[in-house]
Amino acid sequence: MLTTTQETEILSLLRTLPKDKVDEIKDFALFLKSKYQSNIDYSTEWTEEDLRDFSNASLNYFDEQE
Repeated sequence: MLTTTQETEILSLLRTLPKDKVDEIKDFALFLKSKYQSNIDYSTEWTEEDLRDFSNASLNYFDEQE
């Protein structure tokens, strides 16, 4: 995740480039996003599977601690 400082620096640099170069950077950023994007679900909703996984992980943790 970018910090505000990083965002500001990148925007400042982008503003100095010709439009065709900005388009290249956009294409590259989209490529990186597709390559490294995780399948993490950031929703705050818990499914039955989430609750089951959490319960199992908790039980396994306590078993390992004994």
